[in-house]
Amino acid sequence: MNWESNSLLAENGQTLTTFYSIDRLKDPDDGRGKNSRRPKSIVDPVRKTNVMSHHLQTLLWNQPPASCSKHVAAKLSLCVGMPVMLKFNEATECCMTKGAQGTVAGWHSSEGPAGKTILETLFVRLTDPPKTIKIDGLEENVVPITRRTTAVKCTLPNDDDLSV
Repeated sequence: MNWESNSLLAENGQTLTTFYSIDRLKDPDDGRGKNSRRPKSIVDPVRKTNVMSHHLQTLLWNQPPASCSKHVAAKLSLCVGMPVMLKFNEATECCMTKGAQGTVAGWHSSEGPAGKTILETLFVRLTDPPKTIKIDGLEENVVPITRRTTAVKCTLPNDDDLSV
């Protein structure tokens, strides 16, 4: 199934909801050892903040996932019933393992920078898990996946690299 096809979505009474990343410029001190002479609180003298401009954020949101190390998408469009695959071992005891398949059962979201919708928690209905999963407050075999922070390097259209 091609879930990006508008006619297929319309046939199933679904619309895509797009969620946006919250990006920050990487702290220049990240990754420094304990013995670093430079205090952790000092930011790069070239920039005074790790918050990026609206123009740069919009540019990142419009980049394809392949322009970023780890192929992390800056925008994610979902609808209920869309097939998904887990990429990490979130909770092996709940069958939330890398490669597990399921469908979108719902989500919790909030408003983020520039009034964009931010995905807080994605609820996935696991497809044929090895055992039945029951988490209080959720339907059988539905598991929550919360957002995570990932450090990546993005290549901009002018071929400059940016650590986010």
